[in-house]
Amino acid sequence: MVLAEKPTLLPTFSPLGLPGSLKGKIDIQGHATGNQSVPLVVQFFKPGEIIPTARYEVLTNSNGEFMIERIAAGDYVVAVKNSHTLQVAAALTIGQGTLTNTNFGLLREGDANNDNQITTLDLSVLTQQMGTSQGQPGYQETADFNADGFISILDFSLLAGNFNQQGYIVTRDSFDELSA
Repeated sequence: MVLAEKPTLLPTFSPLGLPGSLKGKIDIQGHATGNQSVPLVVQFFKPGEIIPTARYEVLTNSNGEFMIERIAAGDYVVAVKNSHTLQVAAALTIGQGTLTNTNFGLLREGDANNDNQITTLDLSVLTQQMGTSQGQPGYQETADFNADGFISILDFSLLAGNFNQQGYIVTRDSFDELSA
């Protein structure tokens, strides 16, 4: 019997030197403490650019924390969004071989159609699903803003409190604006 040789993992180097890591934290509006585990899309934009240079899909732990490793050192606008929250962003510098800790703050609930704004379209999705619970026909978690398994007045309350709001949109000036 011949054992397969275990592959050797080589350190990953970016053109700018050793990569760094990001440990992020978010709070999800309406979610109970210890119930902050959600999937996120985290995008990295170089200053002055509106097309992301990197995109990660991560799952937070129950405290809303996530980790992304092997990020090329440099300055970035980092945008964070869940499929039914408004996007938030921060200007960050990822250092070579270092861990950058950032609290991105509150992700506001109510974006049932994932377009980064809370409008009558989201209200329409919510009202179509009102009164359903997980496992029932018609239930979709996109309108279960507080993640309790029921689409109820509590979810409506979250949407209503954020109605007509828009999430952060990355522009060419975002790094300077967010750094100020």
